[in-house]
Amino acid sequence: MDITVMFKIITMLSLITFVICTTSSSKCRRNETFLDCRNKGLANIPYIPEVPGTVTHLDFSFNQITVVSPFNLPHPSSVVEVYLTHNNIDTVVRGVFDNMTNLEVIDLSYNKISGSSLHIETFKYEIGHFENIKRLILKGNHLGKLERLTFTAYGFSTLEYLDLSSCSLDTLEHLSIDNLARLKHLNLSFNYLSKFEALSIEGLSELEVLDLSHNEFSILNEMSRLVSLKTLYLDSNRLEAIKENIFKPLFNLEILSLKGNMFRTLYPYLLPLDSHSIKEIRLEDNPWHCDCRMRWLVEDQSDEFVFRDFKLRCEFPSRYRGKNVFDIRSKDLNCYADYSRLVLLLTLFFIVCFMLVGIGWFIHANRKYLKHLRCCHKKGGNYVAVYHNEDDGNEDGKDDQVNIIITTTEDESLLNNEETTATEDVKLEYSDD
Repeated sequence: MDITVMFKIITMLSLITFVICTTSSSKCRRNETFLDCRNKGLANIPYIPEVPGTVTHLDFSFNQITVVSPFNLPHPSSVVEVYLTHNNIDTVVRGVFDNMTNLEVIDLSYNKISGSSLHIETFKYEIGHFENIKRLILKGNHLGKLERLTFTAYGFSTLEYLDLSSCSLDTLEHLSIDNLARLKHLNLSFNYLSKFEALSIEGLSELEVLDLSHNEFSILNEMSRLVSLKTLYLDSNRLEAIKENIFKPLFNLEILSLKGNMFRTLYPYLLPLDSHSIKEIRLEDNPWHCDCRMRWLVEDQSDEFVFRDFKLRCEFPSRYRGKNVFDIRSKDLNCYADYSRLVLLLTLFFIVCFMLVGIGWFIHANRKYLKHLRCCHKKGGNYVAVYHNEDDGNEDGKDDQVNIIITTTEDESLLNNEETTATEDVKLEYSDD
């Protein structure tokens, strides 16, 4: 092919690409600080000409982008926030954010990034190192699990906020969230975590807020030594029990939220009541059993921490159902109902045992009589003697023999036999008496 013709074809293709990209980018709205390309039907990052150097926010949300390619901005260092939510992103081109040296926020929520792709080395180096980023949002991606040292190679040395909510997480491996020395807020809500591994977030010395709400915890046996933690959310799990003094290492904890779980009884050693920093404990929406074990909650009212502002609705006993435990007098919080039920069950148990022993003794004491009755009943009731006169052929009849058969009236074979029940036979019937 002639070089001139090839050059013309390449030029034409470039022009077509430029026109298409320019047309796509012309749909975007812009001002001095914001480039809005939301919901424009984009399949990739378009070429964006004449973007002023003052633009700090780029928003490409609600499109059909699958690959994050270079943005080709004339002034990439001015960009502070990039939003790519609600796309189909599963690939990030190498070094796509490298020129955005002042980038602080990346929102990749509700895309198709998997946990395995997030962990593999190629993805780590492709997405680049972030020297100034403060907020990373991966909400709504199907990560599945976080493997060991997932974030270590990304260089998030300044990251302060990490959102991993609604990521279908069921496992946090040892040190899966590590190398985030400045992280202050970690959101792990709306996942499928059933066991909390303390070592999975060990080393987050500056973490202030940890959200573990809306998971599947049924028991909490350990908690990381988060010396800076101020707020802990454990709402809407399946918690029934908490290990004693588990919150003791959290000596800067101010807010503890345990709403919407399965707690029935509250013991004082389960709460960090001796902490001088605690300001609020949320215990609403649990099926509380308002009995003697909850009496301390009403009686122990200190000046530093007051429970009376709570709305702890009773589920049991039925006479208190729906009432706030703090509206019940402490002397009325008793366990008599439980004790009476226990006494009734024990009484019934002993009665049944006594009856069984009595029946056994009666059978043992009358075993001979019962055996006799069983034998006689088996023989059939009344006895019958059947006399039969057999003729041996002598004319004088002196040598005739008389056969006597003893049977019962139930034995019809003898009574109905014509040969043995002749007219001259005599039947004698005896009663068992």
